[in-house]
Amino acid sequence: MSNGIAQRRRLTRRRIGGNLLLILALAGQFVLAQQAIAFALTGVQSRKVHGGAGQFDLPIDTSQTIGGTLTIEPRTIGSGHTLVFQFDGPVTDPGIVSVTPIGAAMTTFAGTKILVTLTNVPDNQRVTITLVGVNGAYTTPPVSLGFLVGDVNSTRSVNSSDISAVKARLGQPTDANNFSFDLNAQGFIDASDVSAVKARSGLTFPFEPISILAVGDIAQCNGLPAADSAAAKTAALIDQQTPGTPLLLLGDLVYFSGTALEYQDCYEPTYGKFKARSYPAPGNHDYGVPEGAGYYDYFGARAGPDRRGYYSVDIGSWHIISLNSNISMAAGSAQEIWLRADLAANRNKKCTLAYWHHPRFSSSSTHGNDPLSSDVWKALFEFKADVVLVGHDHTYERFAPQDPDAAANAAGIRQFVIGTGGAGLYAFGPPQPNSEVRGAGAFGVAKFVLDDGKYRWQFLPVPGSTFTDSGEANCVQ
Repeated sequence: MSNGIAQRRRLTRRRIGGNLLLILALAGQFVLAQQAIAFALTGVQSRKVHGGAGQFDLPIDTSQTIGGTLTIEPRTIGSGHTLVFQFDGPVTDPGIVSVTPIGAAMTTFAGTKILVTLTNVPDNQRVTITLVGVNGAYTTPPVSLGFLVGDVNSTRSVNSSDISAVKARLGQPTDANNFSFDLNAQGFIDASDVSAVKARSGLTFPFEPISILAVGDIAQCNGLPAADSAAAKTAALIDQQTPGTPLLLLGDLVYFSGTALEYQDCYEPTYGKFKARSYPAPGNHDYGVPEGAGYYDYFGARAGPDRRGYYSVDIGSWHIISLNSNISMAAGSAQEIWLRADLAANRNKKCTLAYWHHPRFSSSSTHGNDPLSSDVWKALFEFKADVVLVGHDHTYERFAPQDPDAAANAAGIRQFVIGTGGAGLYAFGPPQPNSEVRGAGAFGVAKFVLDDGKYRWQFLPVPGSTFTDSGEANCVQ
């Protein structure tokens, strides 16, 4: 072999080896990046040891820890209480525990779990826990748990039904089906558990004010990069609010036809990060493809059951109803019948908010009043609903409470038009009856604070806009 051939082969090995090292290094970085992305919280349980019967875990609802179903722990607290955080990968560093309103906590970890032991937890108290810097970088969503000893029926109050439920299980050894009735965690249910409920009879767990955000008519890119759109500016406003704040989407979420490509190119880069906490309602542009396929494919279960576009949830003490104004809302329609049944089933709620896309009332010169929602408005009025949110007209407008015939009525419904998420803004025509505030030329989102029996609102404009609106009102009782 000549020296020239040998030298070329050595150089070839070096080049191949260098490329291989580079490929391996990049692959390693990719794997690390994938691991960082994949690591997440998968569940949380409230754990008690029940004497010789063993330990039993009460699952905590983490799907709506801000503005959702609050899990109530009815068992006695004792000197300490353990929460089990489960992750989808091994834990190497538990990070720092943030607990409000109490501060004392102790953590241990093993495998894919972190155990947080709370101390000095008072009864009838909401506790929120966040783990910061797990494995150096991951922060969990805030996880809330309510402590109300004796509330075995999870009604946020201790009453005769709880006493009856515990009495019905007297003498039973504790097992996976009845552990929440073993209030004193002894391993069996006896008279001391009944006494624990009776001692707290009459206690009610308070609802805390819950903030939500609302906006419609959002992602319109017009061929430009999504980062340069007005939707990116309103998304930045949402980023500035408390992480996890529920977001009500009032339709026309992407322009112009609601195709999968439009959702991918314009909506996902701006509002996609909010999908897990979004409660969407479809608009006419979301139905630009047959049966709103792009909308329902993108949002999946978050768009409600059966791809029908209407559903309801509870957020804090409020009942929230999302409707679909792209299908029939007339009296006797499937949607209107469902709405009346839903309202009847939730008569016990002090406050109700409904939202859809097309406004029943609007002073915009572009679309204006739309009677297609007249019958659902009548149903909401009959059941004493409080607030309606809509979009479609690219304006902000607030109305005074009114009845279905646009007559001012202190016991009526207050409507807000919030079509200011990023699509080109509209002008106003002559003001409609009961229109109190109109804002044209300002992109932004609306913030509502939903309290027990009352609410506050505030319009948040993007930087550079001066228009705003704020106020407060009581619910219709």
